[in-house]
Amino acid sequence: MTYENFDASPASIWLEFSEQDQQQCWEETASCKIDRQIAYLNRLVQRVVLPYLQESVPTAQLEEALRDLPGLGINGTAIALESHRLVVIPSDQLDYDEWEVPQEWIESELRADIVLVVQVDLDRRQMRLWGYSPQATILEKGEKRTFTRSYAIAAADLTEHISALWLQLRFFPESMRCISQAVIPTPTLSLDRLMDLMDQLAQASFPRTAIAFADWCAVIHNPTWRHTWVERMTALGETESEGVPPLTRLSQWFDHPLQTSWQPIQHIIQPKLISSFMDNQIKQAKLIDLGVAFSGEKFALMLTLDRQEETYSIQASLYPTGEQATLPPELKLRVLTEAGELFKEVTARVDDEFIRYKFEAQLGDRFLIQVVLGEALVEESFQV
Repeated sequence: MTYENFDASPASIWLEFSEQDQQQCWEETASCKIDRQIAYLNRLVQRVVLPYLQESVPTAQLEEALRDLPGLGINGTAIALESHRLVVIPSDQLDYDEWEVPQEWIESELRADIVLVVQVDLDRRQMRLWGYSPQATILEKGEKRTFTRSYAIAAADLTEHISALWLQLRFFPESMRCISQAVIPTPTLSLDRLMDLMDQLAQASFPRTAIAFADWCAVIHNPTWRHTWVERMTALGETESEGVPPLTRLSQWFDHPLQTSWQPIQHIIQPKLISSFMDNQIKQAKLIDLGVAFSGEKFALMLTLDRQEETYSIQASLYPTGEQATLPPELKLRVLTEAGELFKEVTARVDDEFIRYKFEAQLGDRFLIQVVLGEALVEESFQV
């Protein structure tokens, strides 16, 4: 391995990028179907961090075959440093006490030898090379989080001096090799099984956690299967846009911007009703609501979410809007299964200020909510 610009540089290395870099990287990720923000941050890494690494390792190059993974929700840019794989993990988060590394880079056949984490300040247009860690250290000191399929590594367990990385690679390259025994073998799946998995992924809110990890790896390790999956997802989106109402994907509310049709409940109901639901549980949840109109009468449909591991607590509530202080009698709130079977029905009585129903669901579950008044019915479809 050749090092052309080897020096004992300061621990914190800051790299700058331009507004034009931001604009171009954002435009390049316009077709991303799953997580454009992750894809965007990784495009910036490819544009800014890779040239910096090439100053010390001229042969460093982007692994083109894995370039599409960030757009599929797998954070990380794979860079070949001759016989080692370095994966750069960017983040624009505010808390840097710990970093999350996707499980794919630690326990799958895509495993990285070295992980380099990068802080991205989009407002100041700067990146900080925060530190690096061999895969072995992440396995030893990191916290494996099954729900997010990641390893959390404390910032204190990272090596901040990037110059030390070049020293280790030059004089002790074997110490930086990944531990292959930790890798979960990729199963050999039948064509029918693969097609079934891709159908599930195409409809999932969070594909990375929608199927078993080993099955997920079987899909993402093959570029052809990744392409087929994206095509199916695109076709599904086109079908939804042709008149079939799209699913509201509730699990995305914890990590992604909300759909514009959902607003804070305070925006559409009377303030005096707010105290009815501002309890401890609600304060821990996302408050999202939808105005539904029936021949001039409007009601607010609110969903309150709480998440514990893979179980979601969901509360559906109906409130009056405008000058109305109570709901009309016989207004019904129904929860139905994906097959359309009635699961629960709640009916408003005289002088009810709201009606609600609380239930639990697992990640990937689908259900329907109906609001019914007389002959009028509005139905919303959801997936956890």
